[in-house]
Amino acid sequence: MSDSDTHNEPHKPGPRTDQGKSRSRLNSFKHGITAQVINMPPEMAADYLSFNKAMVQDWQPKGFMETQIAQTIGDCQWRLNAGRAWQMNLFAEHYDRCEGQIETDRPEVEAAFLDIQVVEKKSNVLKTISLYETRINRILQTAIQQLQDMQKARREREEKEMFQAAQILKVNKMKGEAYNPSDDGFVFSTKQFEQFLTLQKHQEEVRIAKIVHYDLKKFTAAAQNTAEPTAQ
Repeated sequence: MSDSDTHNEPHKPGPRTDQGKSRSRLNSFKHGITAQVINMPPEMAADYLSFNKAMVQDWQPKGFMETQIAQTIGDCQWRLNAGRAWQMNLFAEHYDRCEGQIETDRPEVEAAFLDIQVVEKKSNVLKTISLYETRINRILQTAIQQLQDMQKARREREEKEMFQAAQILKVNKMKGEAYNPSDDGFVFSTKQFEQFLTLQKHQEEVRIAKIVHYDLKKFTAAAQNTAEPTAQ
């Protein structure tokens, strides 16, 4: 069995040697997002932080609240994964302890019968794990919906504001003046604004190309007359 299986067996003694005690020592750290002190075995803490970082990055949150909800999603998924591991470890522990009790020359047959014993003898534990998973999954789905709604509203607001800034940029370019969107209270980044302007330009080019039936000469002439401004 693995070390993780051993930690789940209350009927067996813990580590007795100094080396064993050192390996089982907990690692305490303060999570930057939750601002809570968390205690985990060192190996588990490293896996948790790596998993959590990947989950939060995948959701690409912006701002404190989005990041907090993304953290909740990561924690819920971690706990669901743990629940699945508990179930598998429960079956593995029983197989390790009872291997050889069933006479057969086919290991897969013995494993199947031993699995039935787990279902019979550990039904309360399995039900508890299932209930745990159901509750965590409910929280997970709620958090996902909250984050998706929040991000959708933010992106719609940012797109509206960048469109407004693009119109102002056109006027300033006409007057030969530089324009900084932050002067009007817009909070999106310069990179975001540049990407928005580039997308607008490409969409306009597609519109023109369709009108001139993809005739390069006509397209070039038309595109020059409707050139979009660029961020300055």
